[in-house]
Amino acid sequence: MKSSEDLKKHGTTVLTALGGILKKKGQHQAELAPLAQSHANKHKIPVKYLEFISEAIIQVLKSKHAGDFGADAQGAMSKALELFRNDIAAKYKELGFQG
Repeated sequence: MKSSEDLKKHGTTVLTALGGILKKKGQHQAELAPLAQSHANKHKIPVKYLEFISEAIIQVLKSKHAGDFGADAQGAMSKALELFRNDIAAKYKELGFQG
């Protein structure tokens, strides 16, 4: 998987979108709505998968930036990703997606 250009491209897309949402500091409804819609209706991504992805993001950041991503930063990122997942789950519910 390390050599998969499609996976790298998708990872860049995911992290860029996530970074933009996190920078909004909770004021991300405009960005969240189309994201939730595509992930519910087109991709069918359950919230549980977003939990796995969140854990993977934290592990990658921890391994790539160990000196800058200590316990406090990990906790903050974990909380931010949890809030993001909760917001996505709420949008999924509005859309009638049970994922």
